[in-house]
Amino acid sequence: MNKPPLPAVSSTETEKSDYTAIITLTSLIPPGLIECYLASNGLREATVMANNVYKTLGANAQTLTLLATVCLEDPVAQEKAKTLLDKALTQRPDYIKAVVKKAELLSREQKYEDGIALLRNALANQSDCILHRMLGDFLVAVNEYQEAMDQYSIALSLDPNDQKSLEGMQKMEKEESPTDATQEEDVDDMEGSGEEGDLEGSDSEAAQWADQEQWFGMQ
Repeated sequence: MNKPPLPAVSSTETEKSDYTAIITLTSLIPPGLIECYLASNGLREATVMANNVYKTLGANAQTLTLLATVCLEDPVAQEKAKTLLDKALTQRPDYIKAVVKKAELLSREQKYEDGIALLRNALANQSDCILHRMLGDFLVAVNEYQEAMDQYSIALSLDPNDQKSLEGMQKMEKEESPTDATQEEDVDDMEGSGEEGDLEGSDSEAAQWADQEQWFGMQ
């Protein structure tokens, strides 16, 4: 007997499922509790709580990212955090919290090009202040100053009160790129050398004329 085909899952049903997962998650953990544990060096308590949630709700983008967030605070669990975030992003490539945590991990490893690719991909179908600001930070790291400024501007257009984006933009405005500064120094050096050369030449010529006048006077 043939089984009837399973119905296609619509985007609306996916959103309902995500909403249900979030409600269940917040019912198990008060919002911000794990962050408080981590901020107060309560890594063990945060780890126990995240593992309990993971076992209770199973592996979805939210629980995987929650557990990865705790692992990122443990120096010996960095690879586990990476694996968890990759699984979360496989399930939900657009899940912003997973993208942010993966970008933080790549920044620690100084894998800036990988971070740029990750953030560009995440921003292809959505616009988010934090993602634009992080992309700006990564672009600064690879000396792409103009595009970094553009990303900070987009971030501030989405959230004018985002202090980190504002600080990034102000820092960009105050600091010149190393290339421009070097070029200006080279021009100054060239101009200074030219002027000194002209002055030295003039003094030499004047001395020669004085010697000639004295010679002819003696004649």
